[in-house]
Amino acid sequence: MRHISTHIIIVLTVGVLLSCNRDEIVNTTINKTVVNSPEYLYELETLSIQQEGVSKPNEKTLNEFASIAYFDLFQQSIPQNELTDLLVSYASFGDKVLIEELIVRNYLNSNTSLAIPSTQQMNDDVEGFVNSTYQKLYNRLPNDFEAAKLKELILGSSITSELVYFSFMTADEYRYY
Repeated sequence: MRHISTHIIIVLTVGVLLSCNRDEIVNTTINKTVVNSPEYLYELETLSIQQEGVSKPNEKTLNEFASIAYFDLFQQSIPQNELTDLLVSYASFGDKVLIEELIVRNYLNSNTSLAIPSTQQMNDDVEGFVNSTYQKLYNRLPNDFEAAKLKELILGSSITSELVYFSFMTADEYRYY
């Protein structure tokens, strides 16, 4: 009896295994995935979601960062001896982001007159300030959300134009071109 039940189990297992039919469900082609099923055909395309004008794959070197930041704030080229001093400081310190923040802070606190709008000018024309700041520092106009949030921040607080510039110039987007 024991042999018969073992044979029945083996026959049933082999029958189940042989009755399974494996169909290829996913066919992959270049940039498309096609999923076939008996009743439906689904075609999915790969989408790249990215904000227009924000693709900046190259990081600025310190030389570029210091020169561009100086020009953005003073509308003149950085003196060579000052640039050399910054490069030495940059090379001797491990945290590059901190050095870049200190460079911007030093520029904004310098005795040289800044070529940026005053806080009063910023408050008088908030929309113009927002658009010109984005264009000057990021080489693009703000999207609707960015413009609305920055306007809200400027109008709802006692923020200064120097603090706005510091925030823009220490953001990741400013470090890339």
